[in-house]
Amino acid sequence: MNDNEKESISPITPPEGFTTKVSAKTPVDTEKEIKRKAERVRAQKRQIKYQQWLLERQFPKAYIENGLNATKAYMELKAPKSYKTATVEGSKLIAQPNIKRAIEDLLPKEEETMRILSDVYAAPREKELSYKELHKFWETDLKLRGKLKDKAQNEVNIGIFGSNQ
Repeated sequence: MNDNEKESISPITPPEGFTTKVSAKTPVDTEKEIKRKAERVRAQKRQIKYQQWLLERQFPKAYIENGLNATKAYMELKAPKSYKTATVEGSKLIAQPNIKRAIEDLLPKEEETMRILSDVYAAPREKELSYKELHKFWETDLKLRGKLKDKAQNEVNIGIFGSNQ
């Protein structure tokens, strides 16, 4: 390319209102903006803590109402993305000592169970309770008290004594 050709090439001009200047500086947050962002983050953390606290307060009751099923209890209280998530999160909640205590406090004590049973046996009824119904009651009671741990131990013989009136 010779000097004549260089001069004949005209530079491209940008359209009106368009600036070609590029700033090398990045926008800097003002002190006010930094404080606002920090407050938003703190508010989000408070909200998460509150939701967790509320879940921990409601979980024991939901756990008992769902037949000692942590997955169903968690799904009732929250909308997990998957069943697997509910299973994992429910297990985590059950493992917490404060939740274990809350569940134990909600369960009837052994004396209370015996009083209820004696009332059930003594109460007049149209239909006699079946062995299956009585067995299910005792099995549930033992599970709630932690006497039946897993399926292998569910083969515990539960003797039911009573008089057929």
